[in-house]
Order: sequence, then structure tokens, then C-alpha cells
Amino acid sequence: MRFDRLIIQNYKTFRNRTQFNFNDGHPPTSKHNVFLIGGMNGAGKTSILEAVNLCLYGERKLDKVFKSINQYELENGNYDCSIELQFVMENSDNICLNRSWNIPYSFSHAPSSEDLKEKITIKKNNRIISEGEQQSFLEYINTEIPEGITQFFFFDGEKIQHIAADEYAAMDLKNSMESALGIQNIHKLIDDLDHIKREERKDTPGITNEDIQLQEIEIGQLENKKAKLEKQSSEIDAQLDQYKNMLSESKTFFKKEFGFESEDIKQKEANEKIRIQRSSRLSEIDMEMKNIIQTNFAFAQLIPFFDKVRYQIQNEKKLRVERSKQGIADTIPSEILNEIKKFEEVNRKNPLTEAELQFLQEKITEIIHKYIKIKGNSGKTPEILKLPDDDAKKIIIKMEDIEKGVSDKFIQLLKEKQKVQIELEKIEKDLSKQNFEGSRLTRFNEVQTRLEIFSTDIGERNEKLKRINIDIDTLSNTISDKKQKLEEAYTVLEKSTKKGDFLNRLTNISRLLTEYVDQLRSTKINQLEISTFQMFKQLLSKGESVVQLSIDPKTYLITIKNDSGHVIRKEALSAGEKEIFAISLLWGLAQTSQLKLPIIIDTPLSRLDSTHRDRIVSNYFPNAGHQVIILSTDTEVDKKYYAILENHLQYAIHLKYNPDQKFTTIEEGYFWRQS
Repeated sequence: MRFDRLIIQNYKTFRNRTQFNFNDGHPPTSKHNVFLIGGMNGAGKTSILEAVNLCLYGERKLDKVFKSINQYELENGNYDCSIELQFVMENSDNICLNRSWNIPYSFSHAPSSEDLKEKITIKKNNRIISEGEQQSFLEYINTEIPEGITQFFFFDGEKIQHIAADEYAAMDLKNSMESALGIQNIHKLIDDLDHIKREERKDTPGITNEDIQLQEIEIGQLENKKAKLEKQSSEIDAQLDQYKNMLSESKTFFKKEFGFESEDIKQKEANEKIRIQRSSRLSEIDMEMKNIIQTNFAFAQLIPFFDKVRYQIQNEKKLRVERSKQGIADTIPSEILNEIKKFEEVNRKNPLTEAELQFLQEKITEIIHKYIKIKGNSGKTPEILKLPDDDAKKIIIKMEDIEKGVSDKFIQLLKEKQKVQIELEKIEKDLSKQNFEGSRLTRFNEVQTRLEIFSTDIGERNEKLKRINIDIDTLSNTISDKKQKLEEAYTVLEKSTKKGDFLNRLTNISRLLTEYVDQLRSTKINQLEISTFQMFKQLLSKGESVVQLSIDPKTYLITIKNDSGHVIRKEALSAGEKEIFAISLLWGLAQTSQLKLPIIIDTPLSRLDSTHRDRIVSNYFPNAGHQVIILSTDTEVDKKYYAILENHLQYAIHLKYNPDQKFTTIEEGYFWRQS
């Protein structure tokens, strides 16, 4: 699939009809595969990501659509909102999918989301298809590109860390992976074959319908119980999404109010420990240096200042030379002129006039300055040492002797001390920013308490979800065992009936499909491990050691080990490392599923340090997919990263938000650069 065009009207900040033409610029190729959209915060970047999902899959809760209508138009009674996505399928069919919402009638009361109506129009190769064909096409989209799988292709860089941190993300990964591979469809086919076999066996001689019904009722009751648990699981999932959104909003408020991330509180505690460790190490270094100094090197602590002393000596020498030149240039003209005056008074009746003497002095000065170059920088270097040349040479020789006599160990300690002091100053500075007093401390505690409540609620629901999923797995195993026993009971009878051959074939097909699913899952998980690990290694900073990444084929739980063989807990990863891991997993899933979907990345670099940013921009963006749409601020893809991406750019635009008119427009070029 490749996106050709996205048209948004009256949706969030896109008040007027706004068209994104993804065929602008260079012809789309594997070399020019990146479409860059810039925008400051609040300009509508995330709205583009949401609009694509909304157009493809719709929204059952029309209240969300109603609240997304442009606020200015909503207040002025314009409820018409539409999103159109034009794309090319893998079979080269050109599709135009348009979803629009409006309120078709006038009301005596203020219209609400309950009055909103949705209309879908689909064109296939420029021909409007019927409603029946539309329904089939939407079902096809949901089957071939399930909504759950798109979170791994259209994603917000700030919100994908849960893939690394949430222990229940494995369930999402399993469902999405099996949807992408068509395994869920195969399971449905196996269930359909089982249903056919049960229907055929009802009239098999030697077995009464009552016997079959009793066993089927028992299995049905277990399946109903499993369905109820799955419903509870879905409800808790929805609650978790709600609480996670509330937690995210509270964290955003926390950062705006106090100037740092709420997670930094834990970092503060860690910094306290690091501060103690660094202070202790600083004392150890001082003791080691003291021992060295007492034994051999009395002047050792002066070494870091030697270069500055050398620089000062050289500059003062230059200063003296310049002053000497200046003195010569200032005194010689007067002395020459005095000699000329004496000669004139003795040897000439008519000596030179004062004007002639003044002119002559100016010419002499001009000639002297021509041959004596004066740089004129004497005022820039303060004269501190005032050393004669001989003394300066002796000091330089002495410093060289001291440097040659100091051991490598002492120099290493000096460098380490400077590094530890810098780290300690930074930590103490960070700690000082996070101290509050009075009413601000009270406010801080209130917000922190709210965050803890939301986190606790999320944790409790996660635990409940874990128990439910365990019960679901237990029921699934029980149902499977009972079905197996029922199969065994029929095995002998099937051989003696006319339907036996047919039923055996169905059984063989089911068995082959099950074996195929197991082999496919094993193969694809192996591919996923390799692809994810390769990208993870490329994106990690130099020095971060990861030598093994494995995925459990049953649970989809991911384990990472370092070069010492120890498991790296994903919860212990930094925010940037979690994002790196999540991006690597998304890359692996895209490569393994072989779904040729566009990649849309919103806010891709906000939580990353400069090293990880370099690797993401150089190694991931150009290789993420055949069509990569990046939604970025000017501080994420800045001038440096724009230059790196420039050879891969198909086109670049930026969003400009008008706060007075409350709408966003498109301008060509990426902030400072015209396309």
C-alpha cells in the first residue's frame, strides 16, 4: 500500500480543506522515500496520524468525532467534517476512501454527538462502488490490515515506550503478529472444520444425538465462560487505555507546572545514590593523588595549568616585542627631525619652516611604519607574569621536566577527578531544580499523589488482567483437552461409517493446518528476533552491550541479555533506550509480517539523546519502509538531521498554525528550507 493523498476538512486545527499530496517532489522511489512534515507543537501533526486511522477504520464513539470538529466552526454551527485518503493497493488498484460526518437536520436544541451521521464513499479505480461492495471492502481492509497491527506502522514516538516497559505488551504483540500473518484466519478455518465435523457426526450410527449434545453442551459452557472472560479482558483493556490517557495528561501537566518529567522523581532518588558514590570516589581519588604527591610529585597538581602558563608566557613575550616596536616607531621620527634641525641651523641660511618640518616628520613616520609592522593587539593580553626571557625559559624547561616525571597513573587520576567533579556538579544542579517550598511544595505533593493514584489503578488492573488471561489460557487448555477426548471417542466409529473418510480428511486438514501454524509461528518469531536484534544493535549507543534477544514462541515475552549473560530488565531501561527498543521491535515486526504499509512517525526524537538521535536518523528513517512520513518539530529534525535526511527526501512541507483564526495551513519547505 502507498498513500497518494490525504484531504482533511474541519477536523481539529484543519479548519479549511487541507490537502497533503504525497506524490509531490521527487518521484517516490526507494532512494527518495521520506516525506517530511514539520510543525510546532499544537500545529496539527498528531491530527494527521489520527486522521489516517479514523479514515481507514472509522470511530464507533461519535462523541470523539464531534469533539474533534474545529472549535471555531463548531461554535459557528458548521458540523460538516470529512477525511479522504487516496492510496494504491498492492494489486495496483487505486482506492479513494472518504468518510464524512454532518448533522443533516436543524434542531430546536443545540446539536450534540448523538445527532452526528457518518457517510462513507469509496471509489475503486475512479468508479464509485455499491454499499454491498463497500462493506466487503471495509471487511477486507480489517482482515488484511487489522486495526491492531497499524499501531506498529502508524505511531507516536512519545507513546511507544509501553511496548518495552509494559509486561502485558506481549499479548498485544502476539495478537498483532498473528493477525499480520493470517494465523487468526487459519484458526477460524480450523474452528469451522470442527463445526462441520460435529454436525456430520450427529447422525453417525452407534452414537446418539443426546451423547453428542451432552459433550457439546459441556464444551459450549466452557466456551461461554471463556467468552465472558475475554469480554472482561477487553473492558479492562479499555479502562487501562482511559487511565493511561489520564496519567499521560497528568504527566504533561506536571512537566508544564514544575519543569521536569514526573519520572525524574525516581531519577532524583537514583541521582542521590550516584551523588554519594561520586563524592566517595572523589575522596578516594584525592587520597590516591595525595599518596603519589607525597612520594614523588610535589608539583603534580599544577600540570593542568601548564598549558595556560605557556600560553601566557608566549603572549607576554609578543607583547614586549610589540611595545618595543611601538617605542621605536614613536621615538625615531623625533630624533631624525632634531638632527635635521641642527644641520639646518648650522649649514643653511634659510632653514626649513615649521610646516615643512611637520610634513617631513609625517613622511618619516609613514616610512618607519611601512617597515616596522605593529599588530596593535597589545591591549588584549594582560601582563601578569612579567618574566625576563631567561626566567621564562627556565620555567618552561621546569614544567617539561615535571610533566616527564609524572606517572601515567597520576594523569589518569587527574582526568578522572575532573570528570567526576563535572558529573557531581551536574547532579547537584539537577537535584537543586527539584526542591520546592511552601505552597509550591503542597501543589507538587498533590499532583504527585494524583500520579501515584493513577499508576496504582493501572497496576491493579494490570494484575487483574493478568489473572483473567491466566484463566483464559487454562480454559483454552481444558476445552482443547475435551475436544481431543471427543475426537478419540469418534476415531473408531469414523472408520466404520460412510462419512469416516470425509471426517478423517477434515481431521487431517485440521491437523496439517495446526502444524502449519506452529511452523509458521516458529519461523516468523525467529525472523522477528533477528530483525529486531539487528536494528537494536544499530541504534544503541557505542558501549551499550546487548548480545542476545529472544522471544518466547508461546507467550511472546521478550528477553534481552548483555555480554555477561545477565537479563536486562526492560523496566530499567531509560526513556530513550525504551524508545530505541520499541522502534527496533516495530522495525522487526514490519520486516517479518511483510505487510507493505507506509510508516507514519509522529514526534520521533523528543526523548532521545544526541547519540541515539544520530543513529535513528541515519539507520532507521531511510530504511523504515518504502514510504516514510515523518511528523517533526524543528528541534527534533533540526538543520543537522535535515542535512542527513536530505538525500532521502521526497518532499518537505511544514504546518503553520494561526492562533487568531484557529486553523492550520501548509507551506512548502521545511521551516528554514524551501523545497
